[in-house]
Amino acid sequence: MSNPYAPPDPASRPPKQREHTGPDAPSPADGGPGPGKAPGRQGRAGRPERPKPTPEQLASVSRSVLHFGLFMLAAVLTMQVDLPWHLMSLAFAIGAVVVGVRALVRVFKEQIRGGIVVLLVFGLMLSGMLVVTTLGSLAVWNEQMERQECLRSAITVSAQDRCERIYQEAIEDRFGTIPGG
Repeated sequence: MSNPYAPPDPASRPPKQREHTGPDAPSPADGGPGPGKAPGRQGRAGRPERPKPTPEQLASVSRSVLHFGLFMLAAVLTMQVDLPWHLMSLAFAIGAVVVGVRALVRVFKEQIRGGIVVLLVFGLMLSGMLVVTTLGSLAVWNEQMERQECLRSAITVSAQDRCERIYQEAIEDRFGTIPGG
C-alpha cells in the first residue's frame, strides 16, 4: 500500500480530468464551460471568475492595513498631549490618510473583498476627521495655550471650571457666539 501523504512521483503523470459530455451537460451557448475548460470557472453573466489572491498578496495587504492602523493609533494617542506635541497628531493623521488610501488601492487591485474594505473606508473617514480637528486646534492656538497654562496651575475643580469658562469666552470673542451652543 502506498503512503497517501507522500508527494506524487515525478515520473507519473497526473490523471486526465473527465469532461462531462452527457445530454444534461451545459453547453458553451448556455454559459457553461466549453471544450477544454474546467467546469465551475465561469462567474456571473459568463465572465471568468476572479483568481484568488496568493498568500504573499494577502500578507502584503495585511502589512499595509497594519501600518494604517498604527498610524491611526499614533494619531489618536498624540491628540491627548499638550499643544506643541499635539502637532504630531496632524502628521500621524495625514500619514494615516496616505497609507490608508494606498492600502485601499492595493485591496482593490488584489480584488480582496469583505470587511477589510469597510474597515479601511471607516478608518479613512476617521483619520480625515482627525486632520480637520487638529487643524481646528491650530486655528485657536493662542487660546489653547492660555487654557493649558491656566489648567496647569488650577488645583481645584472650581479653578479648572474658571479656566474652561475663560477659554469659552475667548473662543466666543474670536468667532462670535455659536447658535444652539
